[in-house]
Amino acid sequence: MTTVLSIIGAILVLGVLVIVHELGHFGVARALGFRVDEFAVGFGPRIFSKERKGVRYSLRLLPLGGFCKFHGEDEEAEDPECFNAQKAWKRALVVLAGAAMNILFAFVLAVVTLLGWGDFAATIHEVRPGTPAETAGVQVGDQILSINGKRVVFDYAALDEVTKADPEEGVNLTVRRDGENLTLHLSDLYDEAEGKNMMGVTIDYTQRRSFRFGEAIVCAGDFLVYSARSLLSFFANIFRTPNLQEQVLGPVGTISVIGMAVRSGWETIFRLSLYLSLNLGIFNLLPFPGLDGGRMIFLLYEMIFRKPIPRDKEGLVHLIGLALLFGFIIYITVGDVRRLFGG
Repeated sequence: MTTVLSIIGAILVLGVLVIVHELGHFGVARALGFRVDEFAVGFGPRIFSKERKGVRYSLRLLPLGGFCKFHGEDEEAEDPECFNAQKAWKRALVVLAGAAMNILFAFVLAVVTLLGWGDFAATIHEVRPGTPAETAGVQVGDQILSINGKRVVFDYAALDEVTKADPEEGVNLTVRRDGENLTLHLSDLYDEAEGKNMMGVTIDYTQRRSFRFGEAIVCAGDFLVYSARSLLSFFANIFRTPNLQEQVLGPVGTISVIGMAVRSGWETIFRLSLYLSLNLGIFNLLPFPGLDGGRMIFLLYEMIFRKPIPRDKEGLVHLIGLALLFGFIIYITVGDVRRLFGG
């Protein structure tokens, strides 16, 4: 029963992220006077639907996505209510609104998480003698706030700034000590024995750090910018990634991970949801046919050259793109199933 409830919870979390995305498209479209024929959560056959004010709201069988069906989309404009009869800049706002809502939702979740639960603080547990940390005056109990201006929050990826830094120039380490923030400079970072830059400390993650409202907003914003850059770098090199099936989660793996988060409690759900929402937003902005970013390429062409690419050809390109995406999802799902059954 616990497993079933976890799966239901996971589907509900995914459903919320999908609804947030589609509400972005829907809300901007309605505000700009577009006609929306259907607002759907899920794909496949309808299992529930209701029409209200000219829009059919539906719940479909496969809870792995959703869509807004605009009147006359991917067709030549035949009447003023057609999607493609609207100005290109209006259509661009509608297309971008879904990803923008997911990114905004991730930001809100990050702020709420920091205010509600704080974060696990990267706290100095030990300072080894004769190391850059000791020379710079780092002390046991110091909480690391940032490295070279990159805030250490949520996933501690900013700690990588040490290994990437020029060993001679070093890094600026901002710590909280006795309620005050101090910035210390660590230089001569390269450790011959380890073959890489080292501060010369061990870090403990058991203590909690609280955030004031303004601090939570700034830290959440910095974290999302840092994470977005990392995601874009990953997507840019995705097909050069070794063992891709092991590095990327498909639908089955995602539901499994969310299911574990549901069992762990609200903080874990919020943390995972903000990552997923950011991922969904960034992924949809990729310039690939069938995604919002792919549609933006066609809209940019139309705005620059003052004429659209024939709608039937654009529709065909997006259809091929979606087919390729579904093929990729199936490929990744095979890896999910292997992990699930220990294969």
